[in-house]
This record gives sequence, C-alpha cells and structure tokens, in this order.
Amino acid sequence: MTLNDIIKATSAEVLTNADISTKDATGCYVCDLLSLAMSKVCAGDVWITVQANVNIAAVAVLTEAACVLVAEGMHIEDSVIAKANNEGVVILRTQMSAFAAAVAIGKLL
Repeated sequence: MTLNDIIKATSAEVLTNADISTKDATGCYVCDLLSLAMSKVCAGDVWITVQANVNIAAVAVLTEAACVLVAEGMHIEDSVIAKANNEGVVILRTQMSAFAAAVAIGKLL
C-alpha cells in the first residue's frame, strides 16, 4: 500500500516535507511505549501512536518505519516536525483513534 492510500483511508494530513509519492508501507504497528516500539516496529511499517514528542522521529529512523501516524489529532510542536524533516521521516496526523486508524489500514493490507 502507498502512503497516499493510508492518507486517504485515515483522512490524515501530511506534516513533514518528505516525499511520499514513492513510499510504500508493508505493515502496521500500534504502540505508545517508545521502548517497545523500538523493538517491534518493522521496516516499512506505519507506526500509529499518540506520542508527539521529538523521540518519534528517532524511533522512526531507528526502525525504518514508512511513517509515523499520530492519532487523536494530537498537537505536534514545530521542533518535532523540523527534526523529522531533517531525518527524512514522514509524519502524518489523523483525527481518528489509534484503533480506528489501524482498522482502516488493516483493510488496505
């Protein structure tokens, strides 16, 4: 599935400037505990979380996640977006709950 498919399915907004036109996702993982996400997010996963601090960019880089999808419309500081832009991390935000976003993405798999 493409990131554009995910954006459409979750009514997400793109918060970073990384090129999404060529990115694909191969799975999905939902977790808010950063240490667990570091060990469980697989390369190519959409990582769904309500975390909105700068560490989400670091975890995405470490795990090679396709993107971070921040659920519940959580506010993300400009400094987090800047860090993600520097690292080439795609951050999306949806108003959906993490569960609803995972269900929507699951239908794409």
